[in-house]
Amino acid sequence: MTGARKRTSRRRPAPTTGDGAQHRRNRLRAAQREARGLNTALQRAAIYHHPAGRIVRIETHISIVYLAGRFAYKIIKPVAPGFADFTSIETRRRCCDAQVRLNRPLAPHLYLGVLPIVRHGRLFMLGRCGGAVGHAVKMRRFDEAPLFSTLARTETLTPHDTDEAARRLADYHRSAPRSAPCAQYCSAALLRSRVEAVNASLLANFPHPALHAISAWCLHQLAEHAASIDERRAGGFVRGCHGDLHLDNVVRWRGRISMFDCIDFDDALRWIDVANDIAFLAMDLRVHAGERPANRLLGRWLDATGHHASLALIPLFVVYRALMRA
Repeated sequence: MTGARKRTSRRRPAPTTGDGAQHRRNRLRAAQREARGLNTALQRAAIYHHPAGRIVRIETHISIVYLAGRFAYKIIKPVAPGFADFTSIETRRRCCDAQVRLNRPLAPHLYLGVLPIVRHGRLFMLGRCGGAVGHAVKMRRFDEAPLFSTLARTETLTPHDTDEAARRLADYHRSAPRSAPCAQYCSAALLRSRVEAVNASLLANFPHPALHAISAWCLHQLAEHAASIDERRAGGFVRGCHGDLHLDNVVRWRGRISMFDCIDFDDALRWIDVANDIAFLAMDLRVHAGERPANRLLGRWLDATGHHASLALIPLFVVYRALMRA
């Protein structure tokens, strides 16, 4: 504007590394204060729009699940465990959205949606409109009796259960996404680095002599099958998989087999060879239910998918999954 006094602007200096670290610490403290309020609220029946009964709280390293009546509500904690950073509310919301979107193909009746948690004064309200201070994944609740881990422990896992799990996974793997966000996912080089990292961690914390022999066997297998691993990646066998198929994540529910709680925070752990995916469940079955159910699962899956050529890689993938569980 003509004749107006020119306004001078003072730019704040860019934060130094120390300032950035302090900002992250402040954000984390604020998020943890909010999380304490959410935790208290979600343990009270009044926040739910249905009979909640006695609320059961289950905590893991990155999440908390509240069992309330016929439903379960899962929130992501504001933590940064190393493999991911959940201190931002936006990151936690995206993680909740991803859990519902990625798990529905294998557990369509379990995952019901993501609900915002809104603060009104000193009260928290679930599923209301307004500025969200948190988000919760809403799921149908089931008890532990039909989990494959419980069925294996009580020796009530049937051949039909194993066959249905194999068929379910085969159907899913056939239609799973094939356009990986990174071309290097599940390459021989990346798999080798992961195996070496797992072995190094085990040797550092549990220096058993057998681990040296296992590590050497893994490296020999990786060298022998490197070309095949990369050929399968180029041939489209690396797909968007479940990624965490241990027995606690498989359930016989309402007459069908569902797999839930897939990897949703790290694409590199989810975009894997389909044989690597089934190997995890086969490994856990072998440990907890015996060799016969594990072999039956693999046989039914191989017949259903026609991926018999992957059989040469199964021992490597099974040992890799066992090392990860260890």
